[in-house]
Amino acid sequence: MNLTLDNVAGSYQITACEAGHYQIQGRLYPPSLLILPDQLITDWSVANIHDLRSEDLAPVVAHQPDLVLVGTGKTQQFPDLTILQPLLDAQIGFQIMHNRAACQTYNIVLAEGRQVVLMLLGE
Repeated sequence: MNLTLDNVAGSYQITACEAGHYQIQGRLYPPSLLILPDQLITDWSVANIHDLRSEDLAPVVAHQPDLVLVGTGKTQQFPDLTILQPLLDAQIGFQIMHNRAACQTYNIVLAEGRQVVLMLLGE
């Protein structure tokens, strides 16, 4: 699925969301990534929602974003709420959705000028 968005300078815009990879600023990336406001982490150790641990959220909490979008693969899956406790403790809002919806929502929130973190997980 191709995504289009007006240019948002200095950000990681997702231009395509396909099975198994994402296109960001003309480059293809693997299915598991962490996009922070100032950093794109492509070697993130969390392969899927079942691998996610609360300690994996430390870099997310450190950025204090307005919103965290959690893409859980091809389908929406919910982790145990205790895993997301660091976000709750830091009073950071989050939404859990399948990856395509997370990519679309990320681009919209990014265009609004809000601080957003995107976690994309494989199946």
